[in-house]
Amino acid sequence: MSSNRPDGTAAAGAQEVDVHKRAARVPPESPEEPGLLSRLNRRFLGRLNMRLSLIFSSVFLLGSALLFAATFFSLLTNLRQDDISHINARLLGFWAQFQSGGIDRIVQEIQVENLMMGERPYFVRISDADNNTLVQRYPLIWQNFNFKRLEQVQPDTTDGLITLDSPGVDYKLEVASIKLSPQYYLEVGMSTQSRKLILDLFQRNFFAISALLIVLSFVGGLFISSRTFKPVGQLNRTIRSIINTGKTDARIPVTSAHDELGELVVHFNEMLDRIDRLIREMRNSLDAVAHDLRTPLTRLRGLAELALKGPEDPAQYRKALESALEEAEIILRMLNTLMDISEAESGVMRLRIQPVPLHTLIEELADLYRFSADEKGVVVTTQLPSQVSIPGDPVRLRQVIGNLLDNAVKYTPEGGSVMVSLQDGPDAAVVTVKDTGIGIAEDEIPRIWTRLYRSRAVPMVPGLGLGLSLVKAIVEAHQGTVSVESAPGKGTSVEVRLPFSRAAAS
Repeated sequence: MSSNRPDGTAAAGAQEVDVHKRAARVPPESPEEPGLLSRLNRRFLGRLNMRLSLIFSSVFLLGSALLFAATFFSLLTNLRQDDISHINARLLGFWAQFQSGGIDRIVQEIQVENLMMGERPYFVRISDADNNTLVQRYPLIWQNFNFKRLEQVQPDTTDGLITLDSPGVDYKLEVASIKLSPQYYLEVGMSTQSRKLILDLFQRNFFAISALLIVLSFVGGLFISSRTFKPVGQLNRTIRSIINTGKTDARIPVTSAHDELGELVVHFNEMLDRIDRLIREMRNSLDAVAHDLRTPLTRLRGLAELALKGPEDPAQYRKALESALEEAEIILRMLNTLMDISEAESGVMRLRIQPVPLHTLIEELADLYRFSADEKGVVVTTQLPSQVSIPGDPVRLRQVIGNLLDNAVKYTPEGGSVMVSLQDGPDAAVVTVKDTGIGIAEDEIPRIWTRLYRSRAVPMVPGLGLGLSLVKAIVEAHQGTVSVESAPGKGTSVEVRLPFSRAAAS
């Protein structure tokens, strides 16, 4: 039973516990969800064809801007030069009239022309040597221009044009001057209104056409890039399907194999075919290994159980251990051979390349197998040139020829023969092992290179079914080839081609 303390510590403690409970019930802060703009960026700008279309449109926009700037300034320069030419022509005309009739002649000319230069109005001013205005004519629409500024600038001190402004008007007056005589100056001006109208029209048309072309370029680029990168999208979907399902039977339809993306699709399909084939072979090999290991492991277990159940006899134990060791050696040899085949097929087998005298190696192996061949009544002969040497791994090449001789002697009945020949070709040494044995059925020839395959014609002949697989793997690791010609009852001929080039063999 609790009691409340006068100082209130119990209540404070209860309050503190309650606060902790409430704090524990507060849900953790959820990560901030991406905003709409971020999702749109990932959805649209994250796509390669969209980015390429934007890049293409940006390049087109930049090119259009450069073209507009160059065209605009070129047009502006030409129009300004044209205006200056008109002003200079009028100045020279008035100068000629002054020379023939003085200021009165110029005034008469102005009144006759009504201050129009073709369809364009112009401004005329005549001043004395002190820049005082003597005659000044201009259209009424220009009355708000600051003509007083002309009296502040001495005409003979300016080499170019004097520009006049007017409030509320978006164009200007450009005035040029000429000296009529030591006492008089003449100034003629024209407005930039027509020039501005032409430039504004050019600007509007150019921007309208450019905007339309940019939209068309973006849509066209998006369409073309989407069609171009369609194989990439199919490739992504296929890869995603393989990752999600683990099935490698999906393939990408080939639309065109004449470009880089088409070649990519073809090579990707070929890679999937090879992966699919390797997976099937691996599964078949695992099944075969499991099946073939079951027998020696069962015998090994039976030997151990038999020895344990029998009387305590050291001789019996020793015999059981010897038999178990033989079974373990079979298992170890099978696993080592499988590892050698896998290393050779995957390209990681380490070959100690050195000059290998094939004629000597074949003769040594033939002498070795003659002992077992003589016991079966099989004759082993050789047909070798004086000297043939290739770059290779002598240990691995010994395995190749030894396995071929072992198979030839094993599957040749009594009274048969085995011949090993060596030919010095132009670019490769050719080793042929030919026997007069039982032969191989035509439908079995493609399968004899498969791991753990045993011919159904001789199920009782001992062996692991790995010899020819190892032969093929080692020969191909030396960049060579191996082929078989055989027929049931007519013997078998195995031909191995090993290149002379060390670069090819290394």
